[in-house]
Order: sequence, then structure tokens, then C-alpha cells
Amino acid sequence: MRGKILFIGHEASRTGAPIVLLNLLKWLKKNSDIEFETLICHNYGHRCELISEFNKIAKTTLLSLDYENKTEKIIRFLSNSNKFDRIKKDVSLYVKKKNFSLIYSNTAGNGHLLKHLFQLNIPIILHLHELELIYNLYPDVYKNSVSNCSEIIAASNAVKLFLEATLRQSLPEINVVHEFIEYQNITNTQIEEKRRKSEKN
Repeated sequence: MRGKILFIGHEASRTGAPIVLLNLLKWLKKNSDIEFETLICHNYGHRCELISEFNKIAKTTLLSLDYENKTEKIIRFLSNSNKFDRIKKDVSLYVKKKNFSLIYSNTAGNGHLLKHLFQLNIPIILHLHELELIYNLYPDVYKNSVSNCSEIIAASNAVKLFLEATLRQSLPEINVVHEFIEYQNITNTQIEEKRRKSEKN
């Protein structure tokens, strides 16, 4: 019997990567009989206005999983916090219990979690959108994502070239799949109205 797929996103804001994931899930629900759930590992303070849209498609769990830069690591060390380790353990137990057969991580932002999940020997596909900016902000998270997956889907040739040039390590298979955001038919009148509203704000 085929297991479920767990899709992992880093947030549910109205931005590029979350919308790409949302469109993919909508397509899967409409055109396949694949079972799946979604886990949104949002960073503290990030917007999650699309969470209700994800919930309409499939069961979606919202998990606070903060990214860490160097300053945040020092704070965690000084406070002796082990909250993050408990979260990773809980997620691993949940994944095993639900019998997921595949994990699909939508960004490099879930690296610390993937490092834990990769030990479960479940195939992990990493859909990578990010380039230098995110790598420079969160190098450990980025590297953990790349090192703890079975295959990489690069959103562009630029992402693939960046990976090959920057991470001179043994990389998993990389396939370039150009992404898109679903086109919505918006009239010129609606565009002008939105422009006027944004100018007022």
C-alpha cells in the first residue's frame, strides 16, 4: 500500500516559494489520488496568511521552527534551551507514525529539521529556490538541507550553478524544473485600482 507524502514549507506567507508549493498541492489534489499532508515550519514573526488555503487542500500542521544566525545560536547556548531538540524528536515520531513514504521540502529553510528526518531513511526531495542571500544569512541551515536529501529540484539553472560552485561536496542528483506562479486574469481596471490603493498606503 502506498504511503503518504509529507510536504514541508518554511512559512505560509503570500510570497514566492509558499505560493509555488500551494499551487503544486492544488494541482496534486485535482489531478491525482496521492495522499499528502503539509507541515509549515514558520519562523517567528513571519506572516502565515495562506495557512487557511493550505488547510483547504490537506491537513496542515503549523510548527514554530526558528532559523538561527550566529547571534541566535549564542543566545540559545547561553539560555541552555533544548526546545528545538524536542521539536525535532516530536516531528520524527510523527513522521514514523504516519508512515510517510516521501518527504518533500520546499526550501532550504528546513535544514536543521531535515538533518534529523534524514536518519529515518525516508527519501527526501529538496526543492531549492534560494541563492546567495539566504546562503549568506543561514549557511548552516542551507548546507544541512543540501546534505540531508536524496534529490534536489533546482528552481532555475542559476540555483544549480550556485550549488555546484559554492558547495564543493558530493551533491545528490540535481534536476532543474523551472517554477511558476499560477496566472490570474486581472483586468487593467483592477490593476489601476490596486495601484491607487497602494499609493494611498
